[in-house]
Amino acid sequence: MSVGPTEQWPASGIDLLSPAVLAHPAPYERDLRDLGACVRLTRHDVLGVFRDAEARAVLEDEADFQPMPPAVPVETAAVPLVRRTALAAVDSLGGWIDEHAARLTDETLARGEVFDGAALARRFLADVVIRMTGLSEDARDRRPFVEAVDHVTGDGAGAALLGGSVRRAAAMAGHLRARVSRESVAAGSWMDTLFGGADVRGISDPGMVSLAAECVTTGLDTAVHGICCALHTLTTHPWLWADLRELHVTGAGVFHEALRLDPLIPGAYRRAARDTIVGGLRVRPGEVVWVSSRSADSDPRRWGEDANRVIVPRARSGEYLAFGTGPFSGVGKTLAEHAADRLLAALAYRCTGLALSGEPERLRDTPGRPWVSLSLKATLHGGRRRTVSDCQVGE
Repeated sequence: MSVGPTEQWPASGIDLLSPAVLAHPAPYERDLRDLGACVRLTRHDVLGVFRDAEARAVLEDEADFQPMPPAVPVETAAVPLVRRTALAAVDSLGGWIDEHAARLTDETLARGEVFDGAALARRFLADVVIRMTGLSEDARDRRPFVEAVDHVTGDGAGAALLGGSVRRAAAMAGHLRARVSRESVAAGSWMDTLFGGADVRGISDPGMVSLAAECVTTGLDTAVHGICCALHTLTTHPWLWADLRELHVTGAGVFHEALRLDPLIPGAYRRAARDTIVGGLRVRPGEVVWVSSRSADSDPRRWGEDANRVIVPRARSGEYLAFGTGPFSGVGKTLAEHAADRLLAALAYRCTGLALSGEPERLRDTPGRPWVSLSLKATLHGGRRRTVSDCQVGE
């Protein structure tokens, strides 16, 4: 970004961590978008970016705007290998993910018509990651990782605008680093392939395991959150459930739209590395910038005047910012999309209806308001003539 004329930043005293804003952020973010391309947030002592074009410009400019906290050093030479083989592993798991979604849905519904959608999403995605890494699927080995994925309480507003997502990701990655080794993973698994690649590139086993752990946990809690949002959206928009059952829309399409409107991670911090310009306004070196991806994903300048409505299918539905822009964001998004599509398809195949059973429980004092529980009631025995695998991922 080249330096241009200096201008005065508009300022706002809105407290993004107040209970009113956390509960209903959309009108406040609309006001901030209307105030200007960039706004000084006096309550947080940061510069705020709330419009789509400027948000994407900052997030994509890693030379001028550095991540906060700083990115953990990684074996840079191995990043392309990890990313390429991870995407191949997700693709090769397609059949197993289909089968496991069906099996886990059958087990859940066999226990009764009322079930916790949040618990189902966490269990399903934890199982997918364990399968992908090649770890044992024994319940004793799986339980600690499920518990790490399940850690959604106690974050509080003290964790600032990022909520507890960094803490949960660290817990999940820590479990994998402690468990994954050449001896603990299955032959031919993704991790087994990476260990072979480590030998060729002279990378240590701990370095490769850390990189793989970062890869598979990037966006995992966002994926859980997104499935919960999709399930809730299907209960509040019953015509979408009918469309999903009749294959007029896909589970992936519902997942994308629900997560666009209700992301877990509302944005990202960046620190300006040098004098630069955002939206015609100068940003000085060292300035901290809060990029509100949640606001950007509701910006009518990109999404149209119906930006705050649920529309499936929606043009460019997968182009939102909820999964961030890091080196493994594409892997996390691909894994989440496929898993969400299969799980929602499995439920739609087996249930003629889905409704709330009680008030959903979410953390109210944390940005993103993670789902603690989502009690649902299914109307069972509504199979179609088609199979779960008829429904394709994507729009």
